[in-house]
Amino acid sequence: MSRVFKTTYLLLFTAFLCGCGEPEIVTYETEKKVHMNSVKKEKSDGHNHSPYAWDKPENWTQEMGRSMRLVSFGLTEGGLDVSIVQLGGAAGGIKANVNRWRGQLSLENESEENILKTITKQKSKIGEFSWTLLSNEKESFLVSIYNLPGATLFVKAKGSIAIIEQEKNNFLSLCRSIKANDHQH
Repeated sequence: MSRVFKTTYLLLFTAFLCGCGEPEIVTYETEKKVHMNSVKKEKSDGHNHSPYAWDKPENWTQEMGRSMRLVSFGLTEGGLDVSIVQLGGAAGGIKANVNRWRGQLSLENESEENILKTITKQKSKIGEFSWTLLSNEKESFLVSIYNLPGATLFVKAKGSIAIIEQEKNNFLSLCRSIKANDHQH
């Protein structure tokens, strides 16, 4: 090996070992804000292709589903994100899903016993659903779960604590209105 190569190799190896002198890796988290008005809207052919139908609250906008969503809703002025998603089977059950949502809000997991204490049951046109409200210091999720034959349907609203409180009755009205779509195209 040439002397220049050995010297270059030794310098690079020394620089690698020394690094930047910081003993730890630092990570940062930033809040991602998505407003329904800023999401690219897909054109609809005017037909609901979902296996379900619903009565949209008057002050909400409705968009075609994207990704796993059957449909998305929001407020005209923004600040609310509502989705309807269907997954196969039991989709993990109430405990796993509530704890996943709690994790999204940086809340600790809860036992199934404690989760069941926060669940309220109501009837819809496709059967009973369970709903709960989850909040941290900045935002809230209002979520409902329908255990259907061979599938689980989720309705989730995400927004500030104030907006979720303001739209809670509209959310529950939407949940109660969900029914089978007899006019699916």
